[in-house]
Amino acid sequence: WVSFFLRIFIFVRVFFKSFSIFFQFFFTPLFFSTKASGSVLVSLGHTVVLGTATIGETELETDFLPLTVEYQERFYASGKIGGSRYIRREGKPSEAAILTARMIDRGIRPYFPKNLRREVQVVLTVFAFDEENDPDLPAFLAASLSLLLSNIPWNGPVGGVRIGIPKTNSQNPNTNSQKINTNSQQVKVPFVLNPTYKQRENAKLDLFISGIEDQNGDILFNNLDGEGEEVPEEQILSGINFSKEPIKKLISLQKEIQKRESKQKLIIETNNQQLDTLYKKYLKKIRANLLLEREENGKKKSSLAQQKLREEIGLDKPSFETLVRNDIINSKSSI
Repeated sequence: WVSFFLRIFIFVRVFFKSFSIFFQFFFTPLFFSTKASGSVLVSLGHTVVLGTATIGETELETDFLPLTVEYQERFYASGKIGGSRYIRREGKPSEAAILTARMIDRGIRPYFPKNLRREVQVVLTVFAFDEENDPDLPAFLAASLSLLLSNIPWNGPVGGVRIGIPKTNSQNPNTNSQKINTNSQQVKVPFVLNPTYKQRENAKLDLFISGIEDQNGDILFNNLDGEGEEVPEEQILSGINFSKEPIKKLISLQKEIQKRESKQKLIIETNNQQLDTLYKKYLKKIRANLLLEREENGKKKSSLAQQKLREEIGLDKPSFETLVRNDIINSKSSI
């Protein structure tokens, strides 16, 4: 019976902020989200967010990815439980909830296969709210890790942090000063990583930054969202560069968890009608890549060009080889 309740707890401390990430090991009756493709519980301070990811079983006849990201706020998260006159029906999402869901959507949508036509739902539910830490950051990480642990094909993970610059140079345990050159002078700029609500009220810059790791291990930023007063361009660029290290740590943490517990990803098959449509659309590029073989070091150039084109189309290798084979056959038949 011990195995029925076995859970793995991983505690990570990133720049003086504790992220606790829990995920299910095998199956756990009497636990939540047992039927989701991937589920994870992420906490920042005492703010806790549950992230779940599921995928449909049938292909939809659409020309876009049917992805739904839902961010759910609950009154019980802050301990507000009403009496007999309490309205138990869920109301419409707040403006902040809608903007948070859009922010998460922008961060994860580009990394799904372009030929994926199954319905995908990512639901983030705020379980606890400590009124100090914004739930949007744990929700963003929960969305990334739940997709990573699921059987849904997705080229993640992504990481995100919030950077703040206080109006005054008061010493704070979460403040990290960095020197930047402004008008040939070095100025120390105190950056606050993942500031609380109170710190954000007294900040002249509040910036959420997310990114993904490329093949060389560098961070590629895919989303910047924030507000602030008039801040020099050098300080903003310095804050963006400052966020690279914590984002890289969060991404490496998610990859470590994926190695321990993850499901085999689904293989999305492309039917013949889709292949014919793609063949007609990318005919000129396919033939141009094949003609590269006639040049010096042509095989290497053609291979790299075909790999780049395959990533652009969003096909797996067997389906892309079918496209190339069809072009070779059609070229010979036309001759």
